[in-house]
Amino acid sequence: MSSREKIKQGQVNLSRACGELTQFISESTGRRIEIAGVIQAFEFTFETCWHLFQKIAAYQGTDAAMPRLAIAAAFQMNLIQDEGVWLQMMKDRNRTSHTYNQETAKAIYDAIVASYAPEIARVIDAIQDYFLQQP
Repeated sequence: MSSREKIKQGQVNLSRACGELTQFISESTGRRIEIAGVIQAFEFTFETCWHLFQKIAAYQGTDAAMPRLAIAAAFQMNLIQDEGVWLQMMKDRNRTSHTYNQETAKAIYDAIVASYAPEIARVIDAIQDYFLQQP
């Protein structure tokens, strides 16, 4: 599979993951189990997204083997506008996988709903636009 085909498949996977996250959010009434489901969907979506950033960076000749490097590469390519939001997203994703308490979960859930999910959805469009401009 060529690099462009891998990126295209990554775009499909990210769109599906983001769709699931959006669906989980829209169905959530704020119950603990629903918050946990939204957080799990966010974790998966974030992982899918940074791996896609990694593939796009590699296509452009940049090594971005870790999330922070992939985010920096995406910022350099103007796929993301606010690197700080993405770095916070990465920190929150790491916090959700290493610890659990209700207050932290609720704060991260609120950030997912208000900021992270819309930002990921915006990036899907930015990646599409980016590749329309590439030879």
